[in-house]
Amino acid sequence: MALFTKESDPRSLADTLPTGVRPLDERPDDTVAMPGSIEWRPLTTAADLIQREPRMAHEGTPLLHLVRLLRAERCGVVLVFDDDRQLSGVVTELDLVLHGYSRGKPTTAITAKDVMLPHPPHVRIDDSPDDVVQLMERRRLQWLPVVDDGNHVMGVISLDEISLRAEHDPGMREIIARVAERRSFWRRVWH
Repeated sequence: MALFTKESDPRSLADTLPTGVRPLDERPDDTVAMPGSIEWRPLTTAADLIQREPRMAHEGTPLLHLVRLLRAERCGVVLVFDDDRQLSGVVTELDLVLHGYSRGKPTTAITAKDVMLPHPPHVRIDDSPDDVVQLMERRRLQWLPVVDDGNHVMGVISLDEISLRAEHDPGMREIIARVAERRSFWRRVWH
């Protein structure tokens, strides 16, 4: 779900805007119009930062399929789910290189469960954007799965998308500044 558009004529956008984004002349009072007709909804939860559908695979997905998925989609991460469709791990390109070819068994026998990082850091859909940015900064994460209360995958938040949003959204810049300020305070205390 994209949260902004750079088009200049809001009347021609109605049919091309993602779900939940309205042309400037139809926006509710809580939507902020930025110069150049970029509009932003206020950030209240992790759901506001989900930008796209995550690439997902079952624990039993073969290694070759994971390689193809990562290469074709250029997504950098695949979220792995179990038989109950709950988040069980993540696979990155680095995981494929480090673990996929060092298992001592044929690559056709290796599955997502063999190469995934189990129990990855994640956030709940209703966690605050501050919590999201703070966890990503503290753990040095590029991707962060978002789950519901049943641990079912709802989406993924990427550092690239946060950076893109911060480039245009003062609210996102404010969140990053708050997290950086808290972090630098603790660095001063402990160093």
